[in-house]
Amino acid sequence: MRDPHLTAAWRSMADRIDLPFDDFLILVNGWDVHRVDVKGAPVGAIFVNGPEIHACIDCSYRGLWMSKKTLRVLSEVIRKHGYATTAATTPEGAQFVERLGFVFDGQKYVLR
Repeated sequence: MRDPHLTAAWRSMADRIDLPFDDFLILVNGWDVHRVDVKGAPVGAIFVNGPEIHACIDCSYRGLWMSKKTLRVLSEVIRKHGYATTAATTPEGAQFVERLGFVFDGQKYVLR
């Protein structure tokens, strides 16, 4: 049975990134997975690998999923590594990470 959080995470990006689900699982293998729920429903996950962090969340939950728990994941990455990096594949994603304080350095977004 598929993990509903990983399925939601994959679906959140499947329309813009041509990556079959099984390849997505290979790609995130070895990453820390922080499952995200809204009112008990699985809506995606936050993936962490060293200082790199990515949120793959069902877009219909925009504005509803960020919580103190999910912010603690970001805070822990910065505490441990001194910074965090991410990418944004949509204008909305870029606006979101910039509101969190990430700055684009020409290749990726960085937050110190």
